[in-house]
Formats: sequence, C-alpha cells, structure tokens
Amino acid sequence: VVFLTTARRFGGMPEDDRRPALAFELFVELLVETARMRYGDLRDAESTAALFEEHLLPLAHRLRELDGSAAPAVNPLAF
Repeated sequence: VVFLTTARRFGGMPEDDRRPALAFELFVELLVETARMRYGDLRDAESTAALFEEHLLPLAHRLRELDGSAAPAVNPLAF
C-alpha cells in the first residue's frame, strides 16, 4: 500500500511490463513513509534513522557477507 501510494504520487509506476525503476526521490520518500508507519511516535529524522539502523544496516551486512566482499562496513550516521 505504501509503495503504490507513494509511487503514484511521485510517478514511479512502470508503463509496461518492465520492472519499476525508482527515482532516488521516490526511494527516499518510501523510506520516510515506511519509517513513519513503523515508528509513528518519533519525528521523521529519528524514525528514518531507526529504520536505517534496525533494518537497512543489517541487510547491507548480510548482503556483503553473501557477496564475500572484504570491504569494512561503514556507518554513515557516525559522521
């Protein structure tokens, strides 16, 4: 529901059978909307950071392990 609503609002729906390509702005808006739904008691910046730390960083770590990449993980929130 969040994806379809946001994609329609930002024009991210495919016009044919191709996989949808997300513009960066749409991707960010989807993250913010998902964070709002998941962490409704927090402000946007806090909820997005929580979503990032709780879900996206672990996903990136798992993908890196599957890929066998030796590059160290970097937490952009630490800067």
